[in-house]
Parts: sequence; structure tokens; C-alpha cells
Amino acid sequence: MKRLRRFPRGPWTGVDGCRAGWVRARLSPAGRIEIDLVKSARALIADPADPLVIDMPIGLFPGGRARARDCDRAARERLGPRRSSVFNPPTRAMLRAREHGEVGRLGLSIQAFHLIPKIAELDRALSADDASRVLEGHPELAFACLAGAPLEAPKRTTAGRHARARLLEAAVAGSLDAFADFAAATRRKDVALDDILDAMVLAVAARDVAAGTALRLPEGELDRDRRGLPMQIFGASSVPTPVDDQRTRIDTLRPFGMARRPAVRGQTDERRARVLATVDAIPSGKVATYGLVATEAGLPRRARFVGGCLRDLPPGTSLPWWRVVNASGGISPRGDGSSTGEQRRRLEREGVQLTGGGRVDLSLHLWRP
Repeated sequence: MKRLRRFPRGPWTGVDGCRAGWVRARLSPAGRIEIDLVKSARALIADPADPLVIDMPIGLFPGGRARARDCDRAARERLGPRRSSVFNPPTRAMLRAREHGEVGRLGLSIQAFHLIPKIAELDRALSADDASRVLEGHPELAFACLAGAPLEAPKRTTAGRHARARLLEAAVAGSLDAFADFAAATRRKDVALDDILDAMVLAVAARDVAAGTALRLPEGELDRDRRGLPMQIFGASSVPTPVDDQRTRIDTLRPFGMARRPAVRGQTDERRARVLATVDAIPSGKVATYGLVATEAGLPRRARFVGGCLRDLPPGTSLPWWRVVNASGGISPRGDGSSTGEQRRRLEREGVQLTGGGRVDLSLHLWRP
């Protein structure tokens, strides 16, 4: 493996975008990990991290259709079953788009379109002088490096979070406590659970970049964009992290990774939290059926329970309840008086196509976690 530039000082920083700004995880040379929320990309760049690894594309094509860079193709090859987590990035010309229709015809996915505000913010903050220490990383690639193979469970499922948390705790002692404390101090509408895990694993990747052992893709010569920014993606060390399969410490976080609060309804409260975390993971432009949500939450054949959880949501909730439909794609009224028309309007704003009968075309929009 080609040796990379060394960054001896630390702290080594991993960053992921979130709704409220940027989640930053900083790993000190002493092995202590600290997580906080940063409002702007400029504030991130101003932090003299050595280095900072961020889950956002940096080197961009100037225009034309959205297309894969060499590093994207190499990452997909490494990730195998998790290859869909590597999106074709927008071109720099696409960063001005305000509607998906403007760029969808040029091959940009809806997932990548929703990243445009963050990509544009980072692109404005970066200069060619920053390219040696502000590096693009990919959390799934970093987790695959730690595990020695791509992880089977998606990151937004309970099983996926458990797997990733075990790898982090094995790589950096105390990761679970840092994760739980930050999750308890933030709202899920501001910071998703997988945002926290992704930032943490990129801090591990930054540490490995500093040691010169991190995987860099492509492994040969790399391209640069017109601003001189490199088109590259970093993972973590290629030496798998030994993991203890005991889940005892992780399972004490009830519900896992959510803000800790009194369990007034015991086991039911924990199941409800798993349902709500699953609903929160449904991406914009996709829908899930009540049965699918139940299965992903570890509650097969409990579709009615899912419906009850959504009916109990308070008015004005930011949880995307409108992305849950019945088994035939139909919209069911909620118990709090929210109209089916409101659900339809929200779905249509996200690009979900409904038939004349008001049903979602599941062949196009069903979430497949």
C-alpha cells in the first residue's frame, strides 16, 4: 500500500452532514472521542484538524451528466452488497439546482439531489490549500475496512447499528458511551443515529490516515477537478478489527441510541422507540408499508402496532409519518385528525407518484432497506 502523508498531531476528525449542520467526532491521540454539532462548513475548515475526513464528495466534474468518478467505481467494487450507498455526485454546475427535475434528467438521483445544499456549502468553504488535510471519506467503506468485509445489515436498522457500534467500540474504547451521551443530548429531527455513527467511524479513518495505513481509492494515480481538489475516497485501516460478539453493553442502551428517558410502559416503550427510529430512517422520495416498518423494527407481523405508534404521534411532529402507507400503497387516515390530503401533498412534494386512485406506485417508490 502506498504510504500517505503523515499527520502527527491530532485530534483526528470525522464529519457527517445532518439536518442541523455537521456532526463532528474528534479522536485525540490519548484515545478519547468527543462529539459535537457544528453549524457551518467554514467553521469545520477553520478547525486545524490533522486530518479531517468528511462524508461528502469533494472533487467534482464541472458539468455534463452526473457520473461516477474513478474513486466511486473503486468504492462500489469494494463494497459489493453495500455498493448502492455510493452515489454519483452532482457536477459543480448542478450545485445551483433548486428542483430535482432540473438535474434528474441529467442522471442525478434523488438521494444525491438532497445532498446538494451540503455539497455546495462545503465546496464554497474549501480551497485547493485545504485539499491536503480535508479529505473525502465514506463511512460504509470505513466500516468494511474495520470488519474485513462489507457489513450485511443496513446502517438504519437496529441490527446494522449494533454491528457498527461493536466495531467502533473495538476500535476506540469508550465509543459507546460517547455515542449514547451525544444521542441523548440531541433531537432525532436534528441528528439521525446513523449520522453520529458515520462521523465516529470517519474519525477512526482520520486516525488511520494519520498513521499512513488508511485505504485510499483509487489506489493508483488520482484525478483532480478544475479547482485542484482531488477525486479520492478514504476508508480506514485494511487490518480488520477483532470484535467481541457479546452485546451486553450495547443492549443496555434502551432504546438503542435514542435519548434515554423513563420507560413508563416497559417493553412496549422500547418497541415503540424501535418503530419510530425505523420510520425516521425512511428516505425522502420513498415509502414503507406498515408491515415493512414492523419487520425492520424487529416486530414481524405487528403492522397494527406500527399504525398505533403513528396515531399516537403529537401534532406537528417532524417524524416522516407520511412515508408510511398500507400494503397496497393506499393512504390511511391518522387518528390525530391529519387528513389523507395532507399526506398526499407531502408525498408529492418529495416526488412520490400517486395513481388516480390515490395509491403510491410501490414498484417505483417502495423503500428497500
